[in-house]
Amino acid sequence: MYSSKRKTSLHFMTFIVFSSIFSVSRCTSKNEQSGSAGNFKIIGKIANTSDFSDVTIQVSNVQSSLASKILNLMAIKEEHPKSNGEFLIGLERGCYNMSVNKPGFRSRGFENVCVDDSAPEYDLGQVGLSIERRFVMTASLDKYVFMAGGYNAASMFSTVDILDVATGKMDVANLSKRRARGVGISVGSKAIFAGGEACESEGYSSCNISSVVDIFDIDSKTWSTTSLSAARVDLSAGVTSDGYVVFAGGANATGASNVVDIYNSASGTWSTATLPAARFGMSAIAVGTKVFFAGGSGPDGSGVTKTTRIDIFEPSTGTWAVENLSIARRYFPTVKVGTKLLFAGGQLDCWPCSPSSVVDIYDMSNGSWSTATLSNPRELLVGASDGVVAVFAGGEANGNGGMDTVDIYNSYTNTWTTSALSQARTNIAVAVNGNKAYFVGGNFGSNSFSNVIDIFDFSSKSFISSSF
Repeated sequence: MYSSKRKTSLHFMTFIVFSSIFSVSRCTSKNEQSGSAGNFKIIGKIANTSDFSDVTIQVSNVQSSLASKILNLMAIKEEHPKSNGEFLIGLERGCYNMSVNKPGFRSRGFENVCVDDSAPEYDLGQVGLSIERRFVMTASLDKYVFMAGGYNAASMFSTVDILDVATGKMDVANLSKRRARGVGISVGSKAIFAGGEACESEGYSSCNISSVVDIFDIDSKTWSTTSLSAARVDLSAGVTSDGYVVFAGGANATGASNVVDIYNSASGTWSTATLPAARFGMSAIAVGTKVFFAGGSGPDGSGVTKTTRIDIFEPSTGTWAVENLSIARRYFPTVKVGTKLLFAGGQLDCWPCSPSSVVDIYDMSNGSWSTATLSNPRELLVGASDGVVAVFAGGEANGNGGMDTVDIYNSYTNTWTTSALSQARTNIAVAVNGNKAYFVGGNFGSNSFSNVIDIFDFSSKSFISSSF
C-alpha cells in the first residue's frame, strides 16, 4: 500500500494584512470633550482569534501630553466581546494617533483618529489563510496568488484563498471537492489544481485519491473541471515555455504511478505519456521546453526506496533523457538561478533516518555537476527563485516539528546566507508573484496548523512585513 511517511509537524509565520480605512471622523470641538466615552472599532477577518494574541495598539491623545496607552487586542476582545475578528475599544472622546503592532512586523499607523459617538471603523483585512491548514496547492496568476485546499486535524477543505498582491485584499472561492496533496500550477490565463486526496464531506468521511482537475480562467472569471487520466496523490508538475503542462507520477492506492498527463494550453487538449520509472514525491521544474522530474520514491509505494534518477521530458517531441543526483532522496525542491538548477535537501533512502543537507547543482550551460550544503539538513522544505536568488525555507528533521531555517543563495555573488521564517514549520506551500515569494501555511507539531504567509522580497533579499 502507498505510504508517504510524511510527518505532521509544522509552523508558519503569522501573516497580518493591514488594509483600507473604512471611515475617519475628523476632529471638531465636540470631539475634544473630555470625560465622556466614545468607541473606536477595529475589524479583522481571521480564522482564529489567537492570531491576535500578541497584537497591541499604542494610543496617544493628540490634544494632551499624557503618556500613551498600550492596549492588548485580545484583552479588548474579552472586555468588549464582538463578533469574531471585531474589536470595540472604549476611549474618551478626542483625537488620537494609533499604531497597531505585532512582533516581527512593521507597525501600521493611523493618525488623527477621532473618537465620538460615530465609532469610526478601521479594517485590518484578512490575517493569513482563512483556515489554518497544510498541503495547500498554490498557483500564481496575474496579480493574484491562489492558495487552494489543504487539511488540518478537523477536516479537509475546498477553500481557495485568493490574495491580490497589489492591494493585500483577500477573496475566497472553492474547489469542486475538498482536496489536499495535489499540485497547483498556472499557464496562460488559467490556474490549475490537479489530483490529490479528496473527501466528499466535512471531516474525513468518504475520502479517496482523486483525479479531479479544477481550472480557474482569469479572463472569464469562471471555474471549470476536468479529470486526469488516473487518480493519484503526491504528483509533480511543470509548465514549459511553449505552453505544455506536464503532470507526472504520484501514488495510487497500490503504489507509485508512471502516468504522465499532458495539457496543451494552445489547443486546450489533453494527452498522456509514460514516466520511465514510476515514483511519487518527485521534485519538478520546467526549463524552456523541457521538464525535469528529480528523485522520488518507488515503485512499490512503501516510501523506503528512493532514487537518484532525473527524468527530463520534452512534451513537444515526446522524448526523454536522464541525469542523476549525487544521492537518492525525495520531498525536496528544485529551483533555477541563471544557468543552474539547484536540488536541495530531502528525505534520504532509509526510514527513519536523518534528512539530507546536500544541494546538487547542475549547470545547464556545460552539463557539469557540483554540490553545496544547506545550513541544516532537512526534508519537506520548499524553494523559490526569481532567476537570480534562490530561497529554501522551512521543513523538518527527525520529526522535530518543523524548522524556521531559510537558506538564501545569490547566484551573482555565488554566496549563501541564512534567514528565518516568522514561525518554524513544515509542509509549507510556496508561490512566486512578481519579485516576491509567498510561503503559505503548514504545520508545527503533530496537530498544530498554521495560517501564516511569510513574504520574501527578492529585491531586498529579505523577508518583509506582511503589512501591505
